Amino acid sequence: MFVSEKFEVGVDRDKPLVEQLSRLVDALFEHIWRSPDALAELLPPPPVSPPVPFLGRVDTAEVLTVGINPSDSEVRLGHFPEKVTSAEMTRRLLRYFERDEVLSDPRLSAWELALNELGLSYTDGTAAHIEMSPRTARPLDDCDPYLFQEMVRYDLPFMFHLLDVLTKPRVLLMAGTVAGAYPLGAFLGEVAPESDWHLVGEGHSGHVGPFGYHTLCSEASSFGCFYCSADLRMPGESAFLKSCIREQRSRLELLIGQPREAFETP
Repeated sequence: MFVSEKFEVGVDRDKPLVEQLSRLVDALFEHIWRSPDALAELLPPPPVSPPVPFLGRVDTAEVLTVGINPSDSEVRLGHFPEKVTSAEMTRRLLRYFERDEVLSDPRLSAWELALNELGLSYTDGTAAHIEMSPRTARPLDDCDPYLFQEMVRYDLPFMFHLLDVLTKPRVLLMAGTVAGAYPLGAFLGEVAPESDWHLVGEGHSGHVGPFGYHTLCSEASSFGCFYCSADLRMPGESAFLKSCIREQRSRLELLIGQPREAFETP
């Protein structure tokens, strides 16, 4: 197992959020540069994109959708340059959904339709997207599943640092699996304690498939979470996700309407 080096980005609430995000992206560049050599096996053919920790207005979003890692099409449609400063990359990430074409990505399109069921959208800044690992990788069929899981585990502390600097979002929506077999919620519950975060809650079985409500919390932050077992890499799973969100709409709307303090655990 790779051990991610301890790092401190420094959360200064007196600084503008964009500056805090830029510092986080800068630290992320350094983290990627120091990665174990074995992770190079997962890299897609060049040109390789800079790391993509989030997409959209994380500064205004009420809800964040959570992905495993950026897809090739997300990166291609974002037109990210291979070499870019942290400040410019942060600007591009925040403005990602200002162009309609980016929603042609199948995964983001599926989430957008599900978010619309809740009166939310990436395009109006009420929702944004974050990644457990900010790296693009080869197609899953061309990857060692264990190595892919280790990549996500190694990079996950950065997602928690991102959540620490965000003050507006209250709820995380999750779907799918890590490396095609490990449910995202279960993986997060196992790995989060390594960064002093914890996922608590329970699963359920609805009419359209398994789902679960959880709280993701640390000493400083807490979020309500909803997990759906839809695997957005597979055909037809977009409709499954939308149906799952629709079935749970009333409860999810109540969840989104609560203040963050409601998710704090003793």
